[in-house]
Amino acid sequence: MKTQLLALALSLIAAPCFATQVIDLDSLAAETGLSTREVAMVLGPHSAFTEYRASYDHVRRQFRNAIGRTRYDTLIAAWNAQQQGRNLVVRAAAQPEHGT
Repeated sequence: MKTQLLALALSLIAAPCFATQVIDLDSLAAETGLSTREVAMVLGPHSAFTEYRASYDHVRRQFRNAIGRTRYDTLIAAWNAQQQGRNLVVRAAAQPEHGT
């Protein structure tokens, strides 16, 4: 567990040195079975969406189950950095996770 967290932290720190990758909401939507709007609600400022109160918890759970907890945490961190104007590279390719 500590090794995974350390690897994640190091990849987030070292990543800006290599390149910039934009998070593609459309591909995440296709992968998770959600709409692009629902993916944007989960990753971004959820209270900006009118359906937030009724469906956020369900949509977030479905999104996290579809991509795995570690990848979910990485995408949230990358999305927040991207919104703050920082460039991060995220290995967001679909990878099966064991034990999530």
